[in-house]
Amino acid sequence: MTPTALPLRSLNPRAHLIWVCICLSWLAWLLPASLPITPLEGDEVGVIHGAAALASGDTHYRDLRYLYEIQPGSYVLISELARLTHASTEVAFAWLTVGGAMLFAATAGCLVQRLLRTPWPLVAVTFLLSQEIWAGAYYLNTTAVGGWLAMLALLVALPPANAMRALGVAVLLAVAGWIRIDCLLVSPVIVALSWRRHRAWLPVAREVIPIAALSLGLLAGLYAASHVHFREILASYEERGGYEGWAHTAAMYCVVTSALVGALSIIGVLLMAWRRDWVLLLVWISGVTLSFAIYGRSLASNKYLYLAAPFFILAAVFAGQEILARWSSWSRCWRYAIGGLLAGLLLFDTVLGVLTSSPVYRLYEPGPTLAALGKTTVGGRTLELTIGGGELIATTDGYRMRGGTLFAPLAWTRDKTDLIRTLQRFSSVALQQCGESSVFVGDWLGYQLALRELRLVGFEFISPHFPDQAYSYAGIWQKAGQRVHLGYLPYGKSAYFDPHRIPPNLTGQDTYFLGALGDHGPLVELNDGMHWQLQTAAYGFIKLHQRVSH
Repeated sequence: MTPTALPLRSLNPRAHLIWVCICLSWLAWLLPASLPITPLEGDEVGVIHGAAALASGDTHYRDLRYLYEIQPGSYVLISELARLTHASTEVAFAWLTVGGAMLFAATAGCLVQRLLRTPWPLVAVTFLLSQEIWAGAYYLNTTAVGGWLAMLALLVALPPANAMRALGVAVLLAVAGWIRIDCLLVSPVIVALSWRRHRAWLPVAREVIPIAALSLGLLAGLYAASHVHFREILASYEERGGYEGWAHTAAMYCVVTSALVGALSIIGVLLMAWRRDWVLLLVWISGVTLSFAIYGRSLASNKYLYLAAPFFILAAVFAGQEILARWSSWSRCWRYAIGGLLAGLLLFDTVLGVLTSSPVYRLYEPGPTLAALGKTTVGGRTLELTIGGGELIATTDGYRMRGGTLFAPLAWTRDKTDLIRTLQRFSSVALQQCGESSVFVGDWLGYQLALRELRLVGFEFISPHFPDQAYSYAGIWQKAGQRVHLGYLPYGKSAYFDPHRIPPNLTGQDTYFLGALGDHGPLVELNDGMHWQLQTAAYGFIKLHQRVSH
């Protein structure tokens, strides 16, 4: 059954202009948080290191790269853009990320709008409400760099196929998969779109099999040219840790989109089944199944559902247009009830935040908070409702907000600026010392950022390099008579902490710790009669401590 179609020209010119202004203003408010440019997590620093080594031909630091085997195309694009523009690989990565995130939203939005034949303001607002869509532009990530090409492939595959379209789809999928293999998670949608046209398996097979064969052939060639073997790709997924379980994924579902969009998307899927719109339901299933199958039990970051987010939005828009189509036929009581519920969820998504953590356990400071509206206790946990940003939920790729997402640009800009200040302070006090100093790290982010700063100011690694070690560049770094001892110090709650193996302090008060702390804190004291003193803000992406004697 065809979904209820709303006429594309159902808006008068004045209403159309109003919606254009609202959406452009909303976008203009969200986008500046992509600045300032700075890495926020260790993985993206690894990509920057690897792309820099590729751009310069330096093999000494090639092992600093992160998961090259699943995203070789990203390294090539970043290094080539940096070389052609004479920008740093960090800046080139940022350009590709922001541009890719905007194109991803645009192509995915066009796909949803054409599938449902619904007025574009409904699609645009739903995308703007979905946190993961615009958060993808706030931190450097290769999923945004390649994801838009996968969405463009689906958009090209939407009309009736011909030889040129089939070629375009195959090439776009191959290049997207070369940039990051995860981009192929939405490739089954090609089959669903073909079924939407033909409703018979034989013509679907005739159309899809050549596309798949050509795409896989091109992809294999690109990976072979990048010196990556298929076994390495499989190994990278087999080595993934962190099995949080399905409950965690379910809890984060509405954070990926929003409370309103998440609720509407669930209703939309149920409506598809109730109305027996099996074709649209097949599109939805084919767009989300691989993401859930691979990452559902180990959702370390919302980023892993980034490619599935447009299909959550597809279901939400389907439900939204059904509500709009039936609105005038409902009684006043029903309209007040449903309108009040939707308005409440919209307010929660945009301006009302929920704070759920004690300040003692927070990694990030929520805010800005304009007003506190009240507190309550649920299951021994205090919940506070505010006008302002909601609780900042830590992930391995920045954070997401529990409500109040209109304040997200302020929070991201504040914390990215603080991160830059912390790294500047770290470089000035720990890496500008005459003689020797020591830097300890206890997590992946601290390690990668320490390496970033060491390389930026010209230090070279002179210790033996053991690529199989987790922190293979821990050791002695040297520059013009200066030496920095980079070492690993596990947190007190870490599985690697051994109270009988505390490293010595070789440099007295010229000893520092750079790390995110997180759930594995507190810091472990050294056997030197001194203690750690925080040198930066208590909240944020990274903290700097120094050994002091008083």
